[in-house]
Amino acid sequence: MPACVRTPGRHRPALFTLVSAYGFPGVLGTAISMGFESSVLRTEELKADGEEQVRAEMRFRGRSPLPELVVALGELDGVRAVRANQDNEE
Repeated sequence: MPACVRTPGRHRPALFTLVSAYGFPGVLGTAISMGFESSVLRTEELKADGEEQVRAEMRFRGRSPLPELVVALGELDGVRAVRANQDNEE
């Protein structure tokens, strides 16, 4: 289950860091299907436990509740972590 700190209001952009073994097509597709606009702000390749991964900092804006998006992203194959960034805290 992905970790999530306090999330902002429904219409305010949320900033998350995701780590994935397969890249982010599923992440973007899931966000779009749930009514979120998404932007990839930065990416970084890394290796953890012998597995090549990509860490992406992404911004999401939408009308659906953000906790539902966090859960959906965390359940995708290959997604290793979903973390709400400190910028989300008020």
